[in-house]
Amino acid sequence: MKIESVNIELKSKKAKLSSSTSRIDLINLFGEPDDIGGFSRKKKRGVILKYNDTEFHFNGDKDNDLLFLIYREREINGEYYPEI
Repeated sequence: MKIESVNIELKSKKAKLSSSTSRIDLINLFGEPDDIGGFSRKKKRGVILKYNDTEFHFNGDKDNDLLFLIYREREINGEYYPEI
């Protein structure tokens, strides 16, 4: 399956994201993240930016590193499932 871009609405803003979206592009679109994860000795700034219930995973922690995964869970009857 090949996905070239994804339209997403977050924080009352709409955006078209793709694998060419950089970390700084996302921050410029949605502002500072609610949380940051994916820290390591080499990735001191974290590689996961979290906004509300959505995680944006990047291939590194530098401003120009690129988006490679968007992950969101939804709650159904008190249990959480990945959104497809």
